[in-house]
Amino acid sequence: MEQLFLSGYTRKNNKGIHIFDVEYDIDRNIKFSKNQLIEESSPTYLAKSANGDRLFSITARDGGGVASYKKENGKYVLVDTLAGMIKAPCHLYFDEKKNLVYSSNYHMGRLDIIGVDDNLELERKSTIQFNGKGKVSPDQDSSKCHMSIKDPFDKYLIVIDLGDDAVHTYYITEDGNHRLISTYKTEAGMGPRHIVFSKDGRKAYLIGELNSRIDILNYDFSSGEFSYVDSISTIPNDYDGKNTAAAIKISSDGEFLYASNRGHNSIAAFKILEDGSLELLQLLKTEGDTPRDFNFNSDERFVFIGHQNGDYVKVFKRNKKTGKLEYLKGMDIEAAETVCVVE
Repeated sequence: MEQLFLSGYTRKNNKGIHIFDVEYDIDRNIKFSKNQLIEESSPTYLAKSANGDRLFSITARDGGGVASYKKENGKYVLVDTLAGMIKAPCHLYFDEKKNLVYSSNYHMGRLDIIGVDDNLELERKSTIQFNGKGKVSPDQDSSKCHMSIKDPFDKYLIVIDLGDDAVHTYYITEDGNHRLISTYKTEAGMGPRHIVFSKDGRKAYLIGELNSRIDILNYDFSSGEFSYVDSISTIPNDYDGKNTAAAIKISSDGEFLYASNRGHNSIAAFKILEDGSLELLQLLKTEGDTPRDFNFNSDERFVFIGHQNGDYVKVFKRNKKTGKLEYLKGMDIEAAETVCVVE
C-alpha cells in the first residue's frame, strides 16, 4: 500500500507529520485514510529510505535539528534527535549508500553531513560553512544553503546556495568528509533554490526563488561542472505582483517538468523537448495560498500540492500523455501549513 507523508510548520493548526494510506478503486479513483500523526515541532522537510523503514525529519525542538524514526508494526517511532543547530534546517537528503543525511541550513548558511548507524542514531560527521552573499537584500545578505542532492550518477553531491547565487559540486567520502570539485555561479540575483536532472542526467533544471525562472544547464558528469544553456520564466511576463518560485519536479519518463509559484499561487507545467529545452504547456492556479511543495503519487497520475498558508493539500489529476493537470474538487486533504509532500 502506498503512503503519503505531509508535514510543515506547527505555528497554527498543524501538529506534525501526517501519514495517509493511499488506495485506488477499480477505476483508479484515489482514496485516502489517516494512518498516523507524528507529533513533531515544525517538521518542514522529510527524507526516507526507499522501502520506507527509516524516516528523517527536520525538527524545531531543542534549538533545531534532525530527528530519526524507525517503522515498527506499521507505525513510526522516534529513535534519536541531533539538535542544537541554533536554527532548524530547511532541507534533508538521505544517502542510503553511504548512510548519511545531508542537512541544508538556510538560516545558518551551512551543510551538515550526518552519519546514521544501524540503530538510526545520528552523529554529525562534518560541516561545510558557506560565507558568500548576493545582490538582493535581505535574502542574499549571507549564504543560504537551500538544498543538497546526489547527482544521477551517484558520483557527486550538488549543493545549492541561494544567498551566493551558487551551485557547488562536492565529492563526499564514505565517512562523511568532503572535497569541493567545482562551483557554478548563476546570474546575479537569481537565488537558486532547488535542482532536478533530466532522465539521462546530462541536463539540469535549476529554479530561481528570487527571479522566478528556471535555468537549463548542461551537466558534465565526469567533471561535475555545470554550464548555462537557456532560461524560462515560471510566471506570466505581465504579472507584476510578488512571487517566489519554490518546488521543481520532473516526471519519471523525463518528458515533463513542473514548478510551483508562491504569490502567483500557481503550478507551471512544461514539456521537455528533445534538446532539453522547455515549452510551457499550462499555468494553473493551485486553489490555495503559497504552494511551497508538491509531489506525484507512485504512478504519477496524481499530483498533491501543499500550501504553507492554508489548511488543505489539493489533489490534481495528471494526464501522463499530455502532462496537463486538472484540479479534483472534493478531494482536498486536511493538512494545515504543509510545506513538504513525500510519497
